[in-house]
Amino acid sequence: MSEGFGAIEQRFRGRIAAAVGIESDRFDHPGTSVVSSPDRSGSRLASAYAIGAHVIVWCDPEVVDEVAPLSSGTEVLQLTSMEAWAAERGHEYLGGAFSHLIDGHMLRAASLPSEAVLRRLDRDAPSDRLLIADLIGASDPDDTDAAELDMDDLDPLILGLVDQQDRLAAQAGARPWDRDETFGDIGVLVREDMRGRGWGSAAVAALSRTLFG
Repeated sequence: MSEGFGAIEQRFRGRIAAAVGIESDRFDHPGTSVVSSPDRSGSRLASAYAIGAHVIVWCDPEVVDEVAPLSSGTEVLQLTSMEAWAAERGHEYLGGAFSHLIDGHMLRAASLPSEAVLRRLDRDAPSDRLLIADLIGASDPDDTDAAELDMDDLDPLILGLVDQQDRLAAQAGARPWDRDETFGDIGVLVREDMRGRGWGSAAVAALSRTLFG
């Protein structure tokens, strides 16, 4: 019998709670918790993650005292509030995003654009690396950062959509989470002149189908 999504979500919350050193039931209650992570030492980064009803601000131990006022036993930190807080203190706000946990039953159908060719890319193959490097070179650095696309650390699984000009128009990559390999992160990047035409959705859908078999 397959594991229900509710059980999957609880297992995911449990792994997150263990990673940050809090009780998993905190995610059932509105509020904001600030926690330091040795993994972020020296980065001076603080990232907010909404999980369940709660927000975790995961930060470099060196900045935890400065970030601590964001914590609350009842108030859920909003992205706009964090952006304003950073601006008031002269910090750089790197951007925001929304994360969604899905299983194989929650996939949304997204067909390939008629002019797209789906390819599985090998992160070690020179020809595929050239395609990826060209996409990175044509993209805003903030977008490549959000997609976690780095030529020195490419994902083990990458699917690309090649257009009629033999360009990599969109790519989606996935890697297992190091704390539980039954979960993984997906990053997607679409060439700017191809956005709004379904290429990113098609790449993510194709990758998800591959992941879930």
